Amino acid sequence: MGHLTDTWFDDNWSKETAGTFAARLRALADTSNFSFGSGGAVGLSGLLAAGPVSALGTASGTASGTASGAEITASALQSLAVESADDADDGLPDIAFRVGNAWSTGFTAYIDIANTTDAVIEDFEILIEDPDFSVSNIWGGAATELDNGDIVISGLGWTLGLAPGASVSLGFNGSGVAPDDASMTFSVVIDGETYVLGEDVVTGEPGETGNTGDGGADTGSDTGTDTGTDTGTDTGPETGPETGTDAGSDAGSDGSLPDFTWRLDSSWDGGFTAYVDIVNDTDRVMEDFQILIENPGFDVSNIWGGVASELDNGDIVISGVSWTRDVAAGGSVSLGFNGAGAVPDAGSIRFTAVIDGQSYVIGEDSGPVDDTPTVPDDTGDTGDTGDTGDTGDTGGGGDTPVDPGDDGDTSDGDLTPVVTFAITSDWGNGFNGEITVTNDTGATIDSWSILIEDAGFTVSNAWGATYDNEADGDVLLVASDWTTDLDPGETQTFGFTAAGSVPTDGVEMIVTANGETDTVDTGGGDTGDTGGTGGTGGSDGGSDGGSDGGSDGGSPFTAADYESALNMSMQFYYAQYSGDLPDDFPIAWRGDSALDDGADVGVDLSGGWYDAGDHVKFGLPMAFSATMLAWGAADYTEGYEAAGAYDDILTHLDWVTDYFLRAYDDKGTADLSDDVFYAQVGDGNLDHAYWGAPEDMTMDRPTYSVTADNPGTEVTAETAAALASASIVFREAGQTDYADELLAKAVQLYDFAETYQGSYSDAVPESTAFYNSYSGYQDELSWGAAWLYEATGDASYLALAEQYYPGASTGWALSWDDKSNGVAMMLAEATGDTQYLADIDAHLNQMMDLARTPGTDTNDGLAWLSQWGSNRYAANMAFLAVERADLADRMGDQDYADELRFFASDQIDYMLGDNPDGQSYVVGFGDLYPMNPHHRAASGTDSVGDGADNLYTLTGALVGGPDQGGNYNDDRSDYVQNEVATDYNAGFSGALAGLIEYDL
Repeated sequence: MGHLTDTWFDDNWSKETAGTFAARLRALADTSNFSFGSGGAVGLSGLLAAGPVSALGTASGTASGTASGAEITASALQSLAVESADDADDGLPDIAFRVGNAWSTGFTAYIDIANTTDAVIEDFEILIEDPDFSVSNIWGGAATELDNGDIVISGLGWTLGLAPGASVSLGFNGSGVAPDDASMTFSVVIDGETYVLGEDVVTGEPGETGNTGDGGADTGSDTGTDTGTDTGTDTGPETGPETGTDAGSDAGSDGSLPDFTWRLDSSWDGGFTAYVDIVNDTDRVMEDFQILIENPGFDVSNIWGGVASELDNGDIVISGVSWTRDVAAGGSVSLGFNGAGAVPDAGSIRFTAVIDGQSYVIGEDSGPVDDTPTVPDDTGDTGDTGDTGDTGDTGGGGDTPVDPGDDGDTSDGDLTPVVTFAITSDWGNGFNGEITVTNDTGATIDSWSILIEDAGFTVSNAWGATYDNEADGDVLLVASDWTTDLDPGETQTFGFTAAGSVPTDGVEMIVTANGETDTVDTGGGDTGDTGGTGGTGGSDGGSDGGSDGGSDGGSPFTAADYESALNMSMQFYYAQYSGDLPDDFPIAWRGDSALDDGADVGVDLSGGWYDAGDHVKFGLPMAFSATMLAWGAADYTEGYEAAGAYDDILTHLDWVTDYFLRAYDDKGTADLSDDVFYAQVGDGNLDHAYWGAPEDMTMDRPTYSVTADNPGTEVTAETAAALASASIVFREAGQTDYADELLAKAVQLYDFAETYQGSYSDAVPESTAFYNSYSGYQDELSWGAAWLYEATGDASYLALAEQYYPGASTGWALSWDDKSNGVAMMLAEATGDTQYLADIDAHLNQMMDLARTPGTDTNDGLAWLSQWGSNRYAANMAFLAVERADLADRMGDQDYADELRFFASDQIDYMLGDNPDGQSYVVGFGDLYPMNPHHRAASGTDSVGDGADNLYTLTGALVGGPDQGGNYNDDRSDYVQNEVATDYNAGFSGALAGLIEYDL
């Protein structure tokens, strides 16, 4: 064993401060010993316990301790000191710790690493001393607990080998109390050598520790960035923004302000995508924020997590929405937008935070300000229901508001609000309703209720209110969320979805508030002008009567029709639910079923969706359906909201991803080799031999799995895509905890899929007669990585998506088997690369040139690709066309965007009934729709050949579709033309949402 002599310390001590040297030794404290001077071994734990100065601050040292474990030589210790000395003047990476969310028993935390050096970061370590928590889940790293209880987090997979200029984030869930920054030591490995961040290197006599700089992030005094030059040379960049004021007028009690970061995600000729990350590192709630962009050379074409307004002088102001406001102390949020035009200069952007009702400009040495820009009110004054501005150009299909009478306010009470009612869309046997409540009482209304007696309908979903369908036929609506605590003069609107009679003549509402009750009769007046949604005033007829009659003036359908179709499409998914159904389940003819799924393998695999008209839970198409639904919901949130279907899509994604979480058993360890993914429940042959309701089935339902030894990459990578894409939707909806959980599993499951590659068809041969993987799994590996890039922003996933990219499948459509065209679209959006643009355009152009079924004067016919599920393929083409049209808009290619949207609307319109037979292929939509879709539960019979029509209406289901000649047979036994499936409606829903949003 080597010896650390007095001479060695004399010669080398000046190269390292005691604090830095101690930090380097700490990781070895419980496993090593060394010989000090000429004496025996001294345990490092004892040395460090004595403190860095007393232990190492003198030439000879007198530390004591108990030797244990392996020995460390003098040369090894010397190298620890020399490493830092040799590179003391080099820059080191930035590593930041932040708490994303915290609750009573735990928290979610992130570690952001930016490699600001010119060398690759091979690995890193984060040492957390004396933690008051345990790591319950981690993504992007591996957590190890040392013998002394400290936790060490190191890199894993995509967080290793970080290139110069690149950045990554990893995260973990902790059970217990979030750690203090002071308890953490960050170190990185560069060129095989370890460097500790944030410690100073000093020159001085042995025993002198020197000053250690300012420590990184002073937030309470002088404005600016402290680089720390006290006595010695800092080895770590101290980049803490000092935004407090000397006068002590800062928002946080310690003088701190939130941290705003502007980042450009991607750009192309004519546009860009940008994000703003906000970390509230104060000790108070940040109620709102404003981002002022002066003299912008762009327009905001799409935004999520905020609302953009243009000021009279042309400046743009972005402020928060529901889930990005009221950011708790220690919390963080991100918002993003697409800009059409030039990327703004960072110097033109001003960030303002609102805390305790005061506005603070970030980066200025000042107290609260009262000159924040005033955002213009674009909504207009609330008018009487039915006064909807000018009638749209073609009308006929806009929302039909209900005129409440002469002045819309029949209330005689002084303490009840003004209440108006409008129908925003209807589909014959159901509708979406909207009620606006205006507090004109002069006093605050804490809550209110509305009773509709003998309604003639039942409410299946509501937003902004709770509902109760009472046994006597009455419907009770009670204030909830944003409709409570109405200030004097405040107006709020809520909505609901109902099944039953459509109250075209209005409703009578008994309104209760402030201890008084009044009756408001919204009937008795003329029906409002068609073309708007009613009740908002100043909107010039809403969407001009449905976008002037549709694409190129040829569509017989309006935005309101698309909204109805989307709402109905969401109703279809409820019919596919398996498992223990919630008490407020909206479909009366469905009940609990398949509660013992997974019992044969000892795992709860209840839940999820039945695949089609049968009762098998095939993992590959189920996951693809979820991914496609999430894609549409993430990109076209406003379309879902306009249709009143946003809560439904969240419910469906929650239901299916909850099932996926149970289907992936990682054994609670980071070791992938023992992981199991349950890829299928039910045997297709046994299942198809039974015709009847799922509630009554008794056949065996075996479980099929994929493992490291029996891999099924298609289904695991696709499910990772589903979890990642859904995490985006839930994050945008403000459900960050669940989004984090989904993303963590997506990361791990994709790692499993890529590490253990093999064919799903080989792993689960029982699937091949129904869902054989013809395209292989390279497309799923690319697809899964592309979605993880979308969800994380981690460039390593983009590299994987490009690495596995199989090239576009020009002559085939996006489907449960072949994701290549979907990946081409995503990579075109993410990179703007001409290769991907050329691939997706070649595909869409060929689809637009396909032979069509017979059409009409307003429709060129269905782009017919294949017999089995012809509507499904055309719907997926339509969805990609809408996505590509949006990108064409951002790139300034308006002609191509118009051509793509015309094609997309042509496909959707054909399915809704714009065809020679007037045949709607969506159950419940239009006058002539399928009465006998191939669906066991909806049939209400135990015989597929029963001559009577289906007993139950499978509302919203898209059936397979016509043959190439446009012929269709509404026959229950025809599973080619008349079966339904979860993947049929997925792209269809996204296309509808995209067309609706474009029309807004």
